[in-house]
Amino acid sequence: MINFIRLVKIDVSKMFRIGNIIGVQAKSVSGDWSIHCGRNDKTYSLRLTINTGREDGVRILLASGPENASELAEKAIAEIIESAKPSQIKGVLISIHNFADFMGCLKKRGEPLFPGWPEGDDGERVAWVIFQELLSQVDYAIFIEGPEPGITSIPHATIYSIDTPPTLSCHPELIKMMGHDLIVEKTGMKGSLAVEAQREFALPILITQIDETEMTDKTLEWTKEKVNNFLSYAGLIPSCIEIPERTFIATLTGEVRAANEGELSLDFSLFAFLSSGEKVGSILKAQNNKRIEIENEGIGYVVRKRNEGHVLVDDFIYSLLEVHFRSFASSILYCNTLIDNSEMQDVKIRGNELFHRLNRV
Repeated sequence: MINFIRLVKIDVSKMFRIGNIIGVQAKSVSGDWSIHCGRNDKTYSLRLTINTGREDGVRILLASGPENASELAEKAIAEIIESAKPSQIKGVLISIHNFADFMGCLKKRGEPLFPGWPEGDDGERVAWVIFQELLSQVDYAIFIEGPEPGITSIPHATIYSIDTPPTLSCHPELIKMMGHDLIVEKTGMKGSLAVEAQREFALPILITQIDETEMTDKTLEWTKEKVNNFLSYAGLIPSCIEIPERTFIATLTGEVRAANEGELSLDFSLFAFLSSGEKVGSILKAQNNKRIEIENEGIGYVVRKRNEGHVLVDDFIYSLLEVHFRSFASSILYCNTLIDNSEMQDVKIRGNELFHRLNRV
């Protein structure tokens, strides 16, 4: 009896490879990417999923972090990958599972690591491989950043400015297509993934900052919507894009930090507008039971704040969004810049839900 073997011709040009994980046209492939550290023969495993469409298109990376882990972010990524059927997408969608946790095990918080170094310690070697074998191959990278422990913030998109003259890691006109109501510009830190990816590859890094005080269906859907909006804009998935009629762009005026150790109490919440010289809270010093008042410096809306409780000297307390006055109406305040999206075609336009408390132009 003769057994016939059917030979399937595979188009190698359609494959997308990351180390030992090979994507296959019109399929979803998951596996552990083995990252070798060179001279010490130590190997790290990073779980990947590669969804490859039937047609060529953009290559987009999706992951949590890279700084702060988030259960909500991981759930959102899993559901986005599950819904991005290879039969329906154009291009390649790559996801990293638990990336923020993985990076947290390799470095101390705030320690610069990227673009890595092939002759450095384990963290630098792994960062080098991630840069050279993964980030160099994608057109965009989307990160869902979880909240810092003990800190709440207004959900927003983040872009970093680097160098002189300043260059943005992702242009506002690009990241606005995620549909965020607010984009916050921050000064990038040398050695961070977003900054170094811009330096090395001119790679746009799109960061969604979430605030997961609770794992609610509403927050989960909000997070997925922002990612799917951009996947649709980039042509990877067929979907309707929904963005606000105006996207606010703001910078931070700086951070207010604790001058004393003790129990922190604050007299405001997120979205509050604070004036210069305003008494905004206090710290009860444990050693003498004396209450020290906190006086606000600057002017703006509270975008990020520490939860009440024990603080140490120099602990972050809150930060403000920079605002300015209209010359003909000094009582009206605005964020620094806004993008008017109202005339855009082929997208669904909604009101700016997050900043409905701001005065309208």
